[in-house]
Amino acid sequence: MAPRWLRWGTAAVMVGSILTSFATSVAMEPSCNANLGYPGLPGIPGAHGANGKDGPKGEKGDPGNTH
Repeated sequence: MAPRWLRWGTAAVMVGSILTSFATSVAMEPSCNANLGYPGLPGIPGAHGANGKDGPKGEKGDPGNTH
C-alpha cells in the first residue's frame, strides 16, 4: 500500500488538473453567444442633436420682373 502522503498528493494533483481544465474551458467560451434566444425589442430613439451652424451666404440672385 502506498504511503498516505502519496495518496493525498495524487488526489491533489488530480483535483488541480480538473480545476485547471475547467478554468481553461470557461476562459475559452465566448462571452456572448448570439445564437441563444430571440432578439430583443428596439430601444427608445435618442434626443435630436443641436442645430448646426448656418452655411455661407449665397450669390446674389437675378433681378425680378417689373410688370
